[in-house]
Amino acid sequence: MRFSALLVAGLLLAVLVSGCSQSSTTQGTSMSSGPVAGQERVRPDPATGIAFGPKVQLGNVLTGAEPGIAAGPDGTVYVTTPLAMWRGDKNGTVWTDLGLGCVGGAPVPGCPAPLQESGAPNGVTGGGDADVYVSPDGRVHWLGLGTGIPYQSSDDRGVSWSQPYDVSKGTGADREWITGRADGTLIASWRDATMIRTARSTDGGLTWSDPVDIAPDTRQGGIAVDPSSNALALAHDLGGVVSVAHSFDNGTTWTSVVATTNPAQGQVFPVTAFDAAGTLYLAYATDRDKTVPGALGYERPLETPTVFLQVSHDKGLTWTEPKQINAPGTTAWFPWIAGGGAGKVVLVWYQNDKGLPRYATDEVYVMSGISLDADFPDPHFALTRVSGQPVHRGSECRETPPCTRSLLDFFEVAIHPDGSAIVAFAEDLWPVPRITIDFAKMSAGPNLAT
Repeated sequence: MRFSALLVAGLLLAVLVSGCSQSSTTQGTSMSSGPVAGQERVRPDPATGIAFGPKVQLGNVLTGAEPGIAAGPDGTVYVTTPLAMWRGDKNGTVWTDLGLGCVGGAPVPGCPAPLQESGAPNGVTGGGDADVYVSPDGRVHWLGLGTGIPYQSSDDRGVSWSQPYDVSKGTGADREWITGRADGTLIASWRDATMIRTARSTDGGLTWSDPVDIAPDTRQGGIAVDPSSNALALAHDLGGVVSVAHSFDNGTTWTSVVATTNPAQGQVFPVTAFDAAGTLYLAYATDRDKTVPGALGYERPLETPTVFLQVSHDKGLTWTEPKQINAPGTTAWFPWIAGGGAGKVVLVWYQNDKGLPRYATDEVYVMSGISLDADFPDPHFALTRVSGQPVHRGSECRETPPCTRSLLDFFEVAIHPDGSAIVAFAEDLWPVPRITIDFAKMSAGPNLAT
């Protein structure tokens, strides 16, 4: 696997931005002020009236509670975990378990009862990890973890799949991700024992380039694609040094720049996203207290993390200062970010409202932060519950007992073609060891796509 209360709706959080940079081969940073974006357009009013519809329980999995999410141009939504996949037709309102053939969670002939074990789609291999992407032609692309990094595609909305092809050519070991461009280019990334690597396909997945090195092996998010240029970006974190590798030639060469250095270990995963105008955003969580000693008899890092955002107006060359996104006094971890129209971003994360260490956490909720002016200085974020019910009770962490790793290492958000935020997340409040994969869609609020 990847290494992996009170309603806060409508709360606005101001985030101030300013930056830093570093070369690809030398360590050390230099602070600088990034160019101020947003000068060409009128600053929009802060987002208000945001709400999410009721969560949909897609199915149960024994392991692999790391849901990825993607939407096709026709509005079809796909959610995957390492061992299961679901399709949401009619803009994510009617769901099919692609492994079991269940529609909407209701029993049908030959289909198990609701919320029984979900399985991998027919013909899909490599369930050690998973990621999903839908290209502009509606084809579904899946990247797994097994013998290398198997890639497969489906032309019939996940019913059948192509034969697997190892895009890593024997080098892949973990943390694979897949994305693409509007021209149909596919971009895969993964890690092995020494490097983070990438490969691309310009013919819809029929052939793939040789692997290209991005950065030394460590925790990393997926590749962000700039819709306004050939730029790509990938965030990686080693011991609290959060860097962003950028490529200005569509992935042929890469340079890493330090975005921030924190003596506390960073939280998996640091993630990046471009908006439509080419502004680059970095989200990550780091431990504000560094370690929590005493109660456990030893120090445990990553117990009181906080979610931060940084912004680059030059596609990753310089970065603003990190600023907190979750509300003061809360504990927040596993952020993910998606970019939409100019200055429009959505972040999600797991949160304990009381600010307790993760080993002592009593209730965990899914939160979102939405901004319409993230490319301006002092942007506003509206913080909203994605679901009113907690997804976990009790201790939760990445490490070994006494913590529980049932939520594993991440969950994802994306922006639907209709402009709403869509979220796939995990909950473990069903009888152990069952993990339920949930889906929620923004039901009210601004259009984030344009």
